[in-house]
Amino acid sequence: MADGTASPRLAICRQQALRCAMSESNEHGQTGFPRHRMVGLIMAPLAAAAILMSPAPDGLSQQGWWTAAIGLWMAIWWMTEALPLAVTALLPLILFPVFGVRGIEATAPSYAHPLIFLFLGGFMLARAMHVWRLDQRLALTVLRFAGASPRGMIAGIMAVTAFLSMWVSNTATTMVMLPIGLSIVATLPADREQLAENFTPALLLGIAYAATIGGMGTIIGTPPNALFVAFMAETHGIEISFFRWMMIGVPMLLVMLPITWFLLTRLAFHVGSEGSHQAAGAIGDRLAALGPLSRGESMTAVVMLAVAACWVFRPLLMAALPWLHLSD
Repeated sequence: MADGTASPRLAICRQQALRCAMSESNEHGQTGFPRHRMVGLIMAPLAAAAILMSPAPDGLSQQGWWTAAIGLWMAIWWMTEALPLAVTALLPLILFPVFGVRGIEATAPSYAHPLIFLFLGGFMLARAMHVWRLDQRLALTVLRFAGASPRGMIAGIMAVTAFLSMWVSNTATTMVMLPIGLSIVATLPADREQLAENFTPALLLGIAYAATIGGMGTIIGTPPNALFVAFMAETHGIEISFFRWMMIGVPMLLVMLPITWFLLTRLAFHVGSEGSHQAAGAIGDRLAALGPLSRGESMTAVVMLAVAACWVFRPLLMAALPWLHLSD
């Protein structure tokens, strides 16, 4: 701009981004029980009771009708978060035997399905990465080597997001990468309005798209992948191993990610190639604030690499050590 200042809209965006980047993971601090949760807590069993007292549709068994009622009960509690999500997920363990849908001996094993433990392992790895901030170090290290070019920064942050999303849920990956992206936006010079207006949406959309694309890379990348694997095994008898999934998912990731980057930076938003030294400096400062590599980070990285290797090379391990009866 002629006077060297940004427009009010850009100033507001920059202030909001700075506040989000500098804020800690604040706890809500609400006291009491929120009204919408109380409404959901009461409304869910009433809605289920209304279904139970009405006749089942033609062609649907009474057990199927009761299952629909329990499903509605759980859906309302999940949407309103009347109770913790995990607590709501345990309702079938109690209600199925009570209403005669399935006995406890048939319901309980579903909570010990192999895919549940596969996800449990993935969640443990994700939690360890978050606790030791290994995910932040990985992201900032890649961004530092990506350079000060806006296009390079977007490419770097999308690559890290996609990689993390292969092993961590899409939502958790986005929550990790979003503060890093916002901290970069907050460092853009005040006189680079055109850069900010194109770079900011391209960067934030790149994080969202990369998290979704990366989730296709492995079975644990996103829950629908595991549900599809279970469906194919139980319905069609087709076993899809971790490695077999990656043989399809990773090539798709490698094709779709650069295409998405090109569309965002060249067509949807014309992001320039001129570097921003302030953004590069902010990345270096955040990386330096993490300090040297800790023992916890090192052990987490070793465990994660070992688990990933076992997932990928399980067929070879099964052939060499069949008595172990390994599964993903």
